[in-house]
Amino acid sequence: MSTLRFVQAQDVTDKADYDPAWIPAYTRDGFERIQKLRLTVAEAQFASQFNGSRSIAQIARNLRLDLKFARLTLFRFLELEIVECWPPDASGGAERGSVFKRLGRSIGIGD
Repeated sequence: MSTLRFVQAQDVTDKADYDPAWIPAYTRDGFERIQKLRLTVAEAQFASQFNGSRSIAQIARNLRLDLKFARLTLFRFLELEIVECWPPDASGGAERGSVFKRLGRSIGIGD
């Protein structure tokens, strides 16, 4: 993380241009991984907002952050494979039920 802090917004304009409506969510190991990192106060506050339903824009608004700074911080977490970013319709928020029910429906053997 300390090396990624040297990366500035202008260095990653094409890679960090995430749609503000996209939703970051922890990867399988991301939550455990982030617990082991030494985060700045701003990074820790940003990470505390990931719940699988808040968009990048909502997180930036909640923390009163510039969208450019939010995208840069998200880029750092994505590069460390702490979070993944999903379009709003793919986040699973609209779909209810257990993981197994959703899997069954997705392969055609569910309700």
